[in-house]
Amino acid sequence: MENKIILIGGVPGTGKSTLATELAKSFGIEHVIHTDIIRDVMRSYEDKTKNPLLFDVSHKCWKYFGELNNCNVIKGFFEHTFLMKSIIKKLIFNNIKAGTSAVIEGVHITPFLALEIPKNIPIFILSINNKNEHFKMFDNKNNRRTIKNEEWYENYNNISLIQDKISLLAEKLSPNFNVHLIENKSFDKTLDEINFILKNGRLERMRLCC
Repeated sequence: MENKIILIGGVPGTGKSTLATELAKSFGIEHVIHTDIIRDVMRSYEDKTKNPLLFDVSHKCWKYFGELNNCNVIKGFFEHTFLMKSIIKKLIFNNIKAGTSAVIEGVHITPFLALEIPKNIPIFILSINNKNEHFKMFDNKNNRRTIKNEEWYENYNNISLIQDKISLLAEKLSPNFNVHLIENKSFDKTLDEINFILKNGRLERMRLCC
């Protein structure tokens, strides 16, 4: 099989992990890499007092930059994700060098990565713009957990703000880079659309609403 690397980003509760697993099955890709796991490994080697952003979640890192406002929410998110950027790039280029395939997913996959990786590597940014539907996704995630995560609901305004920002970035980059913004209204339709893009190598200036 041809070496294939697929990147999937989006805020919590947009279906990244489920989609990554299904895409790996579709293309016979052995490796599904979750950036949260990489972050957790990094934490074991870092000093929390020196690098507190790494030990927090992306939508709560605003507090390291002052009061709660839109600017600090966005700044905190990107500062958190930038901590992971070099590791994610190493993973990508190591897979290219080894000729292996991988699906890499997580909130740390942002449209900015498109500026620093080969253009044949697609980045899919998932979004769910309806609040009620997004909460249903949170519910589904929590149903698979032994400890419920209530802070997704409590921090929805921050998560929504970040989603708007990365969606805008994806739309701006899509004309010249292999970045695709997909509103994940239906999992099956989203999977079909992504499979189509991957199999046909389609670079489009469009927002996909499934």
